[in-house]
Amino acid sequence: MPDSRFAIIDPSSGISGDMLLGALVDLGAGEEWLRGLPGRLGCPEVELEISRVDRAGIGARQVKVRLRDGTFEHPAAPLPHRHGGSGHHDGHRQEHGPGANRHVAELTAMIRQAPLSDWVRERALRAFELLGAAEGRVHG
Repeated sequence: MPDSRFAIIDPSSGISGDMLLGALVDLGAGEEWLRGLPGRLGCPEVELEISRVDRAGIGARQVKVRLRDGTFEHPAAPLPHRHGGSGHHDGHRQEHGPGANRHVAELTAMIRQAPLSDWVRERALRAFELLGAAEGRVHG
């Protein structure tokens, strides 16, 4: 995308990664550039499937993350919330079979090792830092 374009993302009700990626493709991010991203980030076993969908009369792009064996990585189960000190969350991630979600430390390590410019690397790491802080406020 040209440097003169930008987007403000304010998902007050939340947004999933596939929704965000689909919206970025609809805004002009190249599909082939996006499909090549997992390989550039050191995840050659991951493929992105991009398709047009219609949901209740609204057209959009859908981006699915799939492993080369055809399995999909589904969203993690919601973490339990604490209410007034009740409930228990031990901070461990849940495993979901072969498409298990990656821990944030794994993702940040991948970003640090990926062939990215310093500008992109710093912003990606900052994004994960902010997401972690936000998740801590929601689940803490």
